[in-house]
Amino acid sequence: MLERTRITKIPELTSWSDCPVPLTGVSSRDCYADGHEKDRLLVTANPHSTAAGVRDDHALRTDVEELHRQVKCFWDLTRFPSTAWNAIVG
Repeated sequence: MLERTRITKIPELTSWSDCPVPLTGVSSRDCYADGHEKDRLLVTANPHSTAAGVRDDHALRTDVEELHRQVKCFWDLTRFPSTAWNAIVG
């Protein structure tokens, strides 16, 4: 059972020298009743995001990926009109 979550915003990360934009990290640690912990480091290019906002947005990821899978696998996109054929089949 999750007891608490600790989150911290880490502004102006410079870990990726090839990245041309400033990065903001969010360190998230979930602490459970049995003593184990789960750590995550999330990174965003939006310096105005809050730590909780980045974590909450990341939680939507699995739903977004499932919706994308549904669209790709089960919708007949070839029946959707488009002037750009590669937008349908690409």
